[in-house]
Amino acid sequence: MRFDRKFAVLREVEVGRDAMNEPQTEDEEIASGWCAASSVSRERFEALGITGNAEAVELAVGETASLRDLRVTDHVRLDGVDYRYVSQSERQEMRRRLIGLIAVREIPT
Repeated sequence: MRFDRKFAVLREVEVGRDAMNEPQTEDEEIASGWCAASSVSRERFEALGITGNAEAVELAVGETASLRDLRVTDHVRLDGVDYRYVSQSERQEMRRRLIGLIAVREIPT
């Protein structure tokens, strides 16, 4: 497994209010680093309930506290492309603990 892809996890946070008292938000990077990425099979798509014209990836990343507390509203940026975070699982590989993050993006037709 090669950790050769750059990733970041972004969370939308409120930074203030406008004149109409509507929240103003910005993306804040809560984690980043290197990962091993692979495409998710069609069978796993269906098991995750993903439908439509979409692309899903699974990222193998080192376990950190910030990655344990991800929300479905978080976004994963992989090589400059944004994906919507879907789920995660533990991966027992090598000598270190890894997390498998699954993220999806809609493919325009």
